[in-house]
Amino acid sequence: TPQIGTLAAFQSINFGGNNTVDCAIAQPSSGLSYSAVSAGGYTPSQTTVSPAVGLAVKKTGRTSGLTHDTIQAINVTITVGYTDGNATFTGQIQTGGSFIRSGDSGSLEVTETGNNPVGLCFAGSSQASFANPIGPVLQALGVAMK
Repeated sequence: TPQIGTLAAFQSINFGGNNTVDCAIAQPSSGLSYSAVSAGGYTPSQTTVSPAVGLAVKKTGRTSGLTHDTIQAINVTITVGYTDGNATFTGQIQTGGSFIRSGDSGSLEVTETGNNPVGLCFAGSSQASFANPIGPVLQALGVAMK
């Protein structure tokens, strides 16, 4: 199979303490480039926005496609089960259970109007969906929105 990129940066998960983000980024292979694709009918803005309860958001995910919701809670602490054990995440963004589905992890959560990045979707259940706030994600990966 052809290689499309290599792991450029990631945040390790601490199974014995608190986590803020679950994220990674790839560097496209030589000869390949990445551009924002308007799969959901929008292109993300370069300007990030802090999450706020009641803020209308959307995302385009691999499994569920384009979905819309509002932020239900911020600064949420959750425990997520991984193959290596359970990990606690603090300071998370919560939306409804139908916002993401299995396979949508890594989807960028943006504002409904303006398409401003708010969070990076990473976990969920039928009751709630969760995202890491975008500021700590960008900081952990040493990148900026372009």
